Amino acid sequence: SLRLSSNRIEGTLPSSLFNVTDLSVLDLSRNKLTDTLPENIGSATKLVRIDVSENDLSGSVPDSFYDLSSLSVVALFSNNFNGTLSPRIEGLRNLTTLNLADNNLYGSIPNFYGSGSKLSTLNLSYNMLNGTIPSSLPPNVVEMDFAGNSLVGEIPAQLCNFVSLEHLFLGNNTELGGPVAPLLECGRNLKTLSAEFCNLTGTLPSTSLNIGSMEVLVLDGNSISGTIPSELGAVGGLTNLSLRYNDLSGMIPRELGNLPNLVALHLDGNPMMTGIIPADLGQSETLEDFSAVGVPLEGVVPLTLCNSVGNITRDRIGCTLECNCCIDPTGFCVGSGNSTFSGSVMRRPQLLCLTATTTTTLMMMMMVTGFVNI
Repeated sequence: SLRLSSNRIEGTLPSSLFNVTDLSVLDLSRNKLTDTLPENIGSATKLVRIDVSENDLSGSVPDSFYDLSSLSVVALFSNNFNGTLSPRIEGLRNLTTLNLADNNLYGSIPNFYGSGSKLSTLNLSYNMLNGTIPSSLPPNVVEMDFAGNSLVGEIPAQLCNFVSLEHLFLGNNTELGGPVAPLLECGRNLKTLSAEFCNLTGTLPSTSLNIGSMEVLVLDGNSISGTIPSELGAVGGLTNLSLRYNDLSGMIPRELGNLPNLVALHLDGNPMMTGIIPADLGQSETLEDFSAVGVPLEGVVPLTLCNSVGNITRDRIGCTLECNCCIDPTGFCVGSGNSTFSGSVMRRPQLLCLTATTTTTLMMMMMVTGFVNI
């Protein structure tokens, strides 16, 4: 093994390094290596793990690389590799992790493996890959990341067949889409679905919702319409729900306040949504971040929301609301029964919730002192 990560090593990879036939682990990540991978890299036939991530390597991956049949972990991310992904990658049957993210790879994603594939982590994010997501993907994959490419077409229905898939990242592929419902009807084992700024359409399913394991659901920047189903309030593990910049309508379901682990709720940029902020959200013991910029909500920010979540800051709820309870130690935002403002709800470690009368008194003190130490 040769492990020299984070040593500020400069220069090129010597070809003689790969003539060491017993080399099994090579870790040169987080250095300052330049130039290309040597053409004779395939000579290190016992290589099991190679990590040259976070360098400044470039060029295409040599053809002999695909002769390394013992490879289990390949980490080439955060370099400047270019070229296409060779179909020969299908021959690396012992791979468990393949991370080629943040390079300049182009062309289409090749079909991956047959039923014997061991690959559990596949990360091809933030390259210049195009075409469609192939129908043949690693059958035992747990995490798959295709975000930040130029993929097109519909998200394949075959994804429903991957019972091991827990984390799926497809965001920032603006021409990749199709109906959103199938993703939420068959994702029973998904814990993370991130498909922001794609081209998803249709409505969020209610009776057929099947995401009981979901923890993070991010669908910002699509063309999803209809209402937010109240059934989302039964997805007990959900920590982050983000539906910003869609075409949603209707009210915020009060059932979202029943989510025992919800930390963040983002609904910005849905101007057809209406109604009030449900008081139930204020009863959440975990909610730390709520935002709804551009949503014409009405009424008063619930006292329970101020108490449980914390400060209301001016930049995170774009609607006009009344607040009669909240002030942070610096007096950044203070509401009275007659005041209106824009803001969001963010947890702060120090919070004083006051009535309109005492708020007015304290504000006068702040104008004199400039700061209140609570």
